[in-house]
Amino acid sequence: MMSNLRFVVRRTIFPEIMQLLPTLYCAVLLLVVYIESGLALKCYECNSFTDQACKSIGEDTIVPLITCPTNSTGCRKVEQRLTYDGDEHIRFYRQCASSVEPKRCIERSGTLGVKMFYCNCDGDGCNSGSTVTLSLALFATSFAFIQLFKNL
Repeated sequence: MMSNLRFVVRRTIFPEIMQLLPTLYCAVLLLVVYIESGLALKCYECNSFTDQACKSIGEDTIVPLITCPTNSTGCRKVEQRLTYDGDEHIRFYRQCASSVEPKRCIERSGTLGVKMFYCNCDGDGCNSGSTVTLSLALFATSFAFIQLFKNL
C-alpha cells in the first residue's frame, strides 16, 4: 500500500510541482525586488551650484530620486543664502537626512551673513511615497502575467 502511494506521488504530483518551480522562482525574485524598492527611502539629491534643476523640483524635473542609505530618517532641502561681491546668491541642496532634526523647517544663521533654511520631511521625495502595498500589487500582477503566459 505504501509503495503504491509513493509511486502515485512520484508519477502524478512530483512532475506538476517541478513544472511550477520556474514560476515560483520568478515570483520569489519579483517579491524580493518589489519589497526592497518599496521599503527603501528615496530622496532627491542635487546641488543647484552644479545642477540648476535643483532649484525647483516639479513634475517635469529631471533630477532623479536616489535610494537613501539605510540609516536615513527622511529627506532634506537646504536653502543657502549668502552675499559676496555685493550680490546675494541662493543655492539649494537636496539630500537624504539621517539626523534627528524635527520634521519641519528651521532657520540658522552662520558667519559672514550666511543664512540656511533647513526643511526636513519623512516621505519619498518629500511629496510621494512608495509602499509595500504598491509593491505587493505589482508582485501580484507580475505573477498573474507569468501564469497567463506560461499556459499559452
